[in-house]
Amino acid sequence: MRSLGRGTCSEYWDWRAEKHDQSQWSGSGEVQQAVVAAVLSAVPPGASVVDAGCGTGRLSRALAEAGLLVTGIDSSPGMVRKAIATNSVAGRTTYLRADARDIPMPSESVDAVLQSLVLHNIVPDWRSAIWESWRVLRVGGSLVIVESFPPTAPACRRFFMTCTGLVHQRSHFTRAELLGALEETGLSVTSSLQVAIRDFSIDRWAKCVARDARTRVRLLELYQGVPPECREEFGLRQTAADVTITLRHELFSCLKIPATG
Repeated sequence: MRSLGRGTCSEYWDWRAEKHDQSQWSGSGEVQQAVVAAVLSAVPPGASVVDAGCGTGRLSRALAEAGLLVTGIDSSPGMVRKAIATNSVAGRTTYLRADARDIPMPSESVDAVLQSLVLHNIVPDWRSAIWESWRVLRVGGSLVIVESFPPTAPACRRFFMTCTGLVHQRSHFTRAELLGALEETGLSVTSSLQVAIRDFSIDRWAKCVARDARTRVRLLELYQGVPPECREEFGLRQTAADVTITLRHELFSCLKIPATG
């Protein structure tokens, strides 16, 4: 969950910055390994990468440690400050306050762009971040996207939107809509990979994302009362003190292809 909104959304992510690295999605080894492998397989050694919506810089650092030159951008000053303060590979990383819809790089100047759990936090014009990534990518460069999508079953979708709506604004686009936007932009999806975080704690998540105790309690109550038809959809397991789910993401590797005609 990384920050790209403007105004009050950016302020929310400033508040989140201190808690961000405590969250399970941020510290998920499965997601980090999949992202690093996807980027490394798409670019030559020493390639330039923009981590758009870098948050506290966890993925930027991992890519730099693998030998890449990384520019991490985030619209939240708090996230950027945390990324700079925890930077262990200063020679290969640069952090800037900037929006994924306005990347401060020349056109066709980078080898890869990463957007990990970013697009759904851009409300409402998430498509513009894809166009901006296309702009800064060299022909033959790669865009790597990690996203989660709302459930398709109506009851589960309504439940999902209710829960996320208590925390912050979110764009609820579907997988088909994302693929359509990539095709329209001129990006060819070369591969996709399902990545799951199992035993994702709702109690721990609520403490990281909700500003007040009332909202944290409400989130836990909602998941404790999840509609029966959605329990399997979410891989839900319940104990006396907590609810855990399986959090499913999908990673897309995309190639900027030469213009035709």
